[in-house]
Amino acid sequence: MKKFILFLPLTAALITACGGGLQPAPAATLSTLTLSGVSAPLQISGNAKLVVTATGSDGQPFAGTPVFTSSDSNVVSVAADGTLNVRHLSVAPVTLTVSEGGKNATLNVTTYGLDAAGGTFSNATTTANGKLGSYFSVVFRNADGSKLAADTQVTIQGPANFNAGATVSGTTYATTTLNNYDSFWNASVPSVSGSYTATATVAGVVYRKSFTVDATSALPRPTGVNLSNTASGFTVSGALPTGAANINVVVYNDTDTLRFSSDLTSLPYSGTWNTPLPKGTYHTGTYATSFTGTSGAAFPDQINGSFAYFADLVVP
Repeated sequence: MKKFILFLPLTAALITACGGGLQPAPAATLSTLTLSGVSAPLQISGNAKLVVTATGSDGQPFAGTPVFTSSDSNVVSVAADGTLNVRHLSVAPVTLTVSEGGKNATLNVTTYGLDAAGGTFSNATTTANGKLGSYFSVVFRNADGSKLAADTQVTIQGPANFNAGATVSGTTYATTTLNNYDSFWNASVPSVSGSYTATATVAGVVYRKSFTVDATSALPRPTGVNLSNTASGFTVSGALPTGAANINVVVYNDTDTLRFSSDLTSLPYSGTWNTPLPKGTYHTGTYATSFTGTSGAAFPDQINGSFAYFADLVVP
């Protein structure tokens, strides 16, 4: 019988001795990360979604799990999939960040369009009937930052049981900050909890802003605030109501002619009259609000207001 002897090539023998098979290539790591998909400014209530481009060390798209954050989620919040909720007018640019694999990418954005917030209003009438009135604040900014030629009409539609189903209306200021927003209130229209929509048309474009109101939230009326005057000026003393960001002191006469108005964020405060007050008797009062644009913040989701009369001011 013949015997057969099999001789393996040297390389094959060595591979077998080392365990066999080729070793896999090292896994790709994240090389570059960029963020795109939106451009500033963003329209309030508009549709927007971030796009993440991730490239691996092998030059191929990198499949990872990006994490999104916003420097001010009250203005622009971002969901886990990169969808943006453009909520309010920005006072300062908002930084959107994506983080993945130890790398970050950012975009700075601003916002434009119609902003609105609602709340409740309290005065002597609402206190007497036990029903808080309605309070709304609105403001508008163009995409290019330009001013409107005139105030813009805004209509607000509330829940079915608000104002017997009818809308209420007011005007906005065009502004590049939030120092000049407009508020309007009605003690005779009870506030109702639920969803509201503000609508305005500017240059043929319809802008909308939806918001909710909690009719159980209230701002106390300004009590214990006093106004005294001299021949040249005045002093306001006391304390802001709990929850108030500022008070607006007003002095007016029987024909409702406004003689003085000033936003105050702390008391006591002394100032001079813009023009000397003629002899006579004037009515005085103060509005309080839970928000003021001078705070450097964007609109909150709800803004409440209240009003209280002072004693009459007599100028001898």
